[in-house]
Amino acid sequence: FRFENKLNLGKMSNNSDLLGDICFISKGIVAHAEERNYKNEFKKEDLLAEKKDKFHPKLYVEAKYLDRYHIKKVKYFEWGTDRSPHKLSRPTFPELYKSPKIIRGMMTGAVYDEQNILCNHSCCVITLFFSIKSVNNRNINISINKYNLKSRKQLEGISKEYDLKYILSIINSKLGYFFLNSIRRSRLQNAF
Repeated sequence: FRFENKLNLGKMSNNSDLLGDICFISKGIVAHAEERNYKNEFKKEDLLAEKKDKFHPKLYVEAKYLDRYHIKKVKYFEWGTDRSPHKLSRPTFPELYKSPKIIRGMMTGAVYDEQNILCNHSCCVITLFFSIKSVNNRNINISINKYNLKSRKQLEGISKEYDLKYILSIINSKLGYFFLNSIRRSRLQNAF
């Protein structure tokens, strides 16, 4: 989902901020068993329930459940058990879901979330850098070094100037929606 780093936000000038300089962008959970140690022990469907219970306490969405500004359906994800999150292939980091965020599917609209909703890798999670300021995570540092020219402290400062709901309105606008859906992963390197 790194193509979203190129979406200019703010004034359309050379001083525009890129989404990737305002927000940390990550794909969601890869919700099957980690291959190296727990191969074939469980799959995503084994972790889902239609109703909340003590084993499935977390709200969960996939891209197919998302539309512009609303969620069409939620499920409940197993959490706090022997399997989840410890044996997940890619559990991400819990703070990613605890801060206010935007959840967007590759070809769907986006929603704003403050309810700690989990999502799978069919979605990207977009959160302001300052919202995860206290999180020291290897993936955040690798991402910043790979995709940003600014330091983490600079990115946190830039992100304080934005409201996620403003960003959501741009992403869900007809122009933003068209732009984001027109970029294919195979063309990302040459798209800009």
